[in-house]
Amino acid sequence: MGVEDLRYLGNTVVPEWHGCPRRPRPVGSEILGVRPTESSGAARDSSNASPRNRIHRERVQRPLSHARLQGVRDANVLGVWSPNPKHAAEGAATARRLDIGQARPYGSIGEMVADPAIDAIWLCGANHARIENIEEIVDPIMRGHAELRGVACEKPLARNVTEAKRVTELVKRAGLAHGYLENQVFAPPVEQGKALLWGRGASLTGRPYPARAAEEHSGPHSPWFWQGKLQGGGVLNDMMCHSALVVHFLLTKPGSPLSSVKPVRITGHIASLKWTRPEYAKRLQRTMGKAVDYTKHPAEDFASITIAFETESGEEILGEATTSWSFVGPGLRLSAELLGPEYSMSWNSLDAGLKVFFSREVKGKAGEDLVEKAKCRDRTDAGRGERGLAIRLRGREPPLRSGSFRERVTPPNLRRRSPGCPAAHGGIHERRAGTAR
Repeated sequence: MGVEDLRYLGNTVVPEWHGCPRRPRPVGSEILGVRPTESSGAARDSSNASPRNRIHRERVQRPLSHARLQGVRDANVLGVWSPNPKHAAEGAATARRLDIGQARPYGSIGEMVADPAIDAIWLCGANHARIENIEEIVDPIMRGHAELRGVACEKPLARNVTEAKRVTELVKRAGLAHGYLENQVFAPPVEQGKALLWGRGASLTGRPYPARAAEEHSGPHSPWFWQGKLQGGGVLNDMMCHSALVVHFLLTKPGSPLSSVKPVRITGHIASLKWTRPEYAKRLQRTMGKAVDYTKHPAEDFASITIAFETESGEEILGEATTSWSFVGPGLRLSAELLGPEYSMSWNSLDAGLKVFFSREVKGKAGEDLVEKAKCRDRTDAGRGERGLAIRLRGREPPLRSGSFRERVTPPNLRRRSPGCPAAHGGIHERRAGTAR
């Protein structure tokens, strides 16, 4: 894998479940048509929204994508396309029921793109249909039969670098604003942990040097996702983009662009650790169908990469990212760590929350960054990638670059330990946002 290939590593949110993959859902390539709303105010009647403020969507995972759009205030869903008309009708009905837009089913992608009520497309189709879907999106635009502001693509961009370059070429040729929808760098523990460590630890004792991130669950939800030929590989292509971006983000000084920390060397490892074992291969085939045979055609269920970065001052620092389809626990596990000369932070989505430590060498002035903040919820990052894209498609912010979807969020609640409270390292302890102890 070359350094230039890093930007093509994967992009989708996968639902949580326990030790065995769920029964497969019917496959449908869903596409959403979107129009960002003119104001970012609170709840409004989506049926009265301006015709230039809508989203249209291509259908793939009905419940997940609709639920996520409930947290996006700057766009309305106006339509759904799927190769299965029944799924398109169900998806549109769900959007109306959830009050996220007066959506209707479309008979084709071209019909949806040509509708002047649609400003942008959210492409959620299966990986092996990516080129075909993109061609159908850009064709009416190139022929002058449609106008569109932009397109958002679920991860991965494509099955391989060649296809990814083709997708990028087509979208740029059509003059579309484009991006993918990130979520993990917006998690309050990640953002606030970075702010605390850079603001106090790094400013006094030196920049952090290793960062780690991982995303782990027990496997995908659809049969095609398990087939390397259709998906483009295994868990590396499926999820590595998130963890790779988290470590890059954590190692970048606040206020500086990601390009200030340049990846110069990448090493990677993949393995099939669980689902090639005979008993689990049989279980997987029973659940996903005869086409999924990991005794003959496995894909990796574990992947790790180490990225060597070079800072602006010429120092080498490291990022480690891990992804897995072989994790068993109470749900999806996201984790991150950032370490420096005299400080560290760690976050695990299955634990209580963010943990921060400063040694006695970190001697700074007292400040409100460690005092309890306004309440927020653990899931405040939900929908922020989508909302950030909607804001930019309205022209209120500059064009997107990798990692530029980040916005400020309310930090997680932190409070000082009471005098005499045990294990008062650093003078603070973490508590779940929005709860009381």
